[in-house]
Amino acid sequence: MPFIPPLALILCFIVVKQYGVCDGDNAKEFKDMCLLLNLATQKVPIPQLKSGTSDSQTDVKTKQIQIMKSILRLNVTVIEPQKEAVLKDVKTYPTINEINAKDAVNGYFEGITDDKLKELRAEYAAGTLGERKDETFVKDFSLPFSEITKAAIRKAIARQYTAAVSLDKDISEQSTAIQNAREAARRHLKKAVFGSQEAALADTAADDVNTQFGELKAGGKLTFVGGSRDSGCNPNSAAAKTAGDGLALDLVCLCSGGNAAGTSAAKFCTKSELSGVQAITTNDNGTIKTANYKALIAKCLSQKEAETLALTPATLAAAVRGLTGHLGSNWRAGTAAATTTG
Repeated sequence: MPFIPPLALILCFIVVKQYGVCDGDNAKEFKDMCLLLNLATQKVPIPQLKSGTSDSQTDVKTKQIQIMKSILRLNVTVIEPQKEAVLKDVKTYPTINEINAKDAVNGYFEGITDDKLKELRAEYAAGTLGERKDETFVKDFSLPFSEITKAAIRKAIARQYTAAVSLDKDISEQSTAIQNAREAARRHLKKAVFGSQEAALADTAADDVNTQFGELKAGGKLTFVGGSRDSGCNPNSAAAKTAGDGLALDLVCLCSGGNAAGTSAAKFCTKSELSGVQAITTNDNGTIKTANYKALIAKCLSQKEAETLALTPATLAAAVRGLTGHLGSNWRAGTAAATTTG
């Protein structure tokens, strides 16, 4: 998974426009910002494998489980007759303890757990002609085999099963590495979205790579340095809780007016007033900024442009370019510049 730590840096280098000249002045930038946010807050993808010649795809872990199940099932279809008798006799040998307690069969299934014994029995049943058989599997392998055929292929299948178990271990290690990379990607994305206020704002969904995030946790409050819009959106230098600290704060700066914005305070990003967005008062303790973010992120999440895009460094970088490319002359960089450029 090629997500890298500088990703958070890329996403946080966002420029924030000043007060709009007219209603909806920042509409293009808002749409671009929403696309970026919708990408950044997506579920972190899992590598997929194509299923044969079809276009359907399956994640690696699921495919791994399916393959190992088939190999195990094939292995137990050629099991020795005496072991087969033990597998079939659930009443006499319900657990490994009962098997090991009888000298005649002790050691038949050495080193396995009761859960593994249940799995063996389930796979054995699936490969027989009983009521729990897997009809497709039975048909594909022309089961059941004759005893002569079983004896002839037993060692070969056992060797293949042993090799598969070893490969399964290697794949599991790679799957763990993939999961670790997904979790690392989510950590960087959380930082990109919430910046220095991540701990105060991110809800539990943000920790789950299989869940979209972006909403604030209960009681979470988005705050600026100082109370006013200008203190957070027009700082003299880069700092925590100012423009460029995170996409959440940038979104509020882009689409919220301050005391001087008048009736346009809730219309920077839309032609008409966006419900829930209001002017950020000079001494706001975060209540207004938080309400504005909630209204804005809800509007963003209703946009569907990102649904067809996969979350990758390339799509994120393209979304950043799209956003910065639309920024007009009335902007300043939220990372260091001391004055506006327009």
